[in-house]
Amino acid sequence: MKKILLLLCSLLLIAGCDSGGDKLKIYAASSVKEPLSEVIEQYNEGSPVEIVLNTGGSDAMAASINNSTSCDIFIPASLKQTDELIDEGIISEDNVFPYLDNRVVLVKNIDTKSDVTGFDNANQAKSIAIAKTGVPIGDYAREILINTGNLEDILRNIKVKEYASDAEVIEAIVKNEAEIGVVYATDVALNTDTVQAISEPPKDTLNTPVTYPVAAVNTKNLYTADFIDYLTSREAVEIFEKYGFSINDNVEIKNNERVNNNETEDPKQNG
Repeated sequence: MKKILLLLCSLLLIAGCDSGGDKLKIYAASSVKEPLSEVIEQYNEGSPVEIVLNTGGSDAMAASINNSTSCDIFIPASLKQTDELIDEGIISEDNVFPYLDNRVVLVKNIDTKSDVTGFDNANQAKSIAIAKTGVPIGDYAREILINTGNLEDILRNIKVKEYASDAEVIEAIVKNEAEIGVVYATDVALNTDTVQAISEPPKDTLNTPVTYPVAAVNTKNLYTADFIDYLTSREAVEIFEKYGFSINDNVEIKNNERVNNNETEDPKQNG
């Protein structure tokens, strides 16, 4: 929690030196598109600014961030992407904090008959939809299947359909293009009419935290610090929780909510 407060304070100091323009560019994992869009809408009621939201596979998003002007805020579905950007010197470790937590689930179309009851016997399926290597949900899926001892059998004997993101995997299940698939629990929550969760991973088969960090990429944009601060508000947190996300234990949630436009101070007037 102390790290998050220090991050926000340092961002506000930096932003006071350079506005960074009147636009906020956010790159985010496709799995947070719906709640993040709602958070942006709520944020704009208090701080009107043009926010450009670009969502997709976290790995592809990270690859497109080659300097601080690429985007202002990055929210991937794994700590791996921000770690890589830190190693490349594109972002600072001090400007990253864990924000959301999610869960991984094995699913099928609600109308599909399957003998699969969990990850332990996923090799009994005729086909499986998973994201590609490098995509967080794809990496999580492979870690689970390796630790259950099923990955090699699946790759050898089952039709494996690979996709670029969790959104494409869930779409494949919705369209009945694969018998089973591996997605986030939040994906299931958005498709309860067509998708059924079979099970969560067995204990100790997924040891990588399913955590979404928030990274300040362009610290000179005044709205970067302001929006990140808003993400820790009770108002924003409740939106993510409504979609099935959990807030990371390191986040100190603020109980104050935004007021209307006439009462909200423009970030340009701060500092």
